[in-house]
Amino acid sequence: MAIIEQQDKNAEYKAPASGGFESLNYDEAENLTIRARYQMGTTERVAMQRRESAVQWFLVSIIGILVGSFAYFTTFGITTLSRWKFDAVYNALEKRAFYEGYAVLSAFVVGLALTAAALTRWSPEAAGSGIPHVKAYLNGNRLDGALRPRTLVAKVLGIICCVSLGMPAGREGPMVHTGAIVANVVGTWLPKALGKWLRVDFHNDFVRRNFVSMGAAAGVAAAFHAPIGGILFSLEEVRVSSVPLTHAAVLSLSLS
Repeated sequence: MAIIEQQDKNAEYKAPASGGFESLNYDEAENLTIRARYQMGTTERVAMQRRESAVQWFLVSIIGILVGSFAYFTTFGITTLSRWKFDAVYNALEKRAFYEGYAVLSAFVVGLALTAAALTRWSPEAAGSGIPHVKAYLNGNRLDGALRPRTLVAKVLGIICCVSLGMPAGREGPMVHTGAIVANVVGTWLPKALGKWLRVDFHNDFVRRNFVSMGAAAGVAAAFHAPIGGILFSLEEVRVSSVPLTHAAVLSLSLS
């Protein structure tokens, strides 16, 4: 028995044919909760649908406001750091201290670059624009860590550092990822935390996908100041054909 256990420990791990990726199920699950809903009376079922619709409109409003706030925060941070950098260099050049100006500029660039690298090390999912992560999730791929709050912090601070130091990068792509994370947190954690008052549960893959698509579209709208463009992005990537969801997305994007 000991020999067999030792052989099992030394056996080489073989990854599954899918490469270790796991897919999400966007179909309605068959469980006791769904069965209980179908067994409700007409009046009770209509009341629950209205309550869920009201909560959904409330959540998409919060998503739009938060995504717009993050967009403003990133713009403010980039403007502030860039002004500090150029003011310090200008003051040094005004005194004709060229080496001092070069040292100040180098310190700003290296410091912000190291900060962005440390944030990526702390949360690897925050690297890049984030659009491939969002598109992969919306198309049914499970990506652990891509939509967590830790990634949001690293993403927002990383955008500010990278753009402020002068890298050939912008905040447009990362804002899509930022909006998706905000929508995922608000759409799943808030109903769970306030479940006693809201009496709804949106913690399933199908509803989460709808919220994430709205958040990504709100990120597009906030980055480019184009609500209609955000709607088209949502329709193109997610193909949301539900009229209520489209109307909710319009509200969220307008607020962002």
